[in-house]
Amino acid sequence: MKNKIIIVIVLIILIALLFFVSNYINTETIKMATSSISGETKNIISGEKVSLEKFSNLINSKEEFEEKVLKSSNKVLVDFYADWCGPCQIMAPILDEFISNHPEIQYYKVNVDENEELSTRYRILYIPTMIVFESGDAKNRCTGVVETSQLEELIK
Repeated sequence: MKNKIIIVIVLIILIALLFFVSNYINTETIKMATSSISGETKNIISGEKVSLEKFSNLINSKEEFEEKVLKSSNKVLVDFYADWCGPCQIMAPILDEFISNHPEIQYYKVNVDENEELSTRYRILYIPTMIVFESGDAKNRCTGVVETSQLEELIK
């Protein structure tokens, strides 16, 4: 009988602990989202300030896509990706490094889950898919994790 009471007490303590931890995480997430409005946020784990500047290349609507990509007179590389996609996460630093070596190329990211109409229009069947646009026209594309040399060929 004592063993059952101890087990019940331990379970109650664990449930309470889980409740408080999840409540704390939700509170921190709300704080982070609130502070991100000012253009600055903190990493929940480390508490370090994180700049949102690197996210300025995200395209959030078809109107923004038209303005930034289709009306551009420069070459534009567009990365169609999803947050949950493992290969997209592998490709992100490769693209960042590539773009830092090619300032003449404009670079934007389109989340396929949030921009289904654009994904359909450009027949994005697999991600990541990178498309090079010139004067509003899709000229070249590649899909999957690729090396820098393949990106060089893509922008030619």
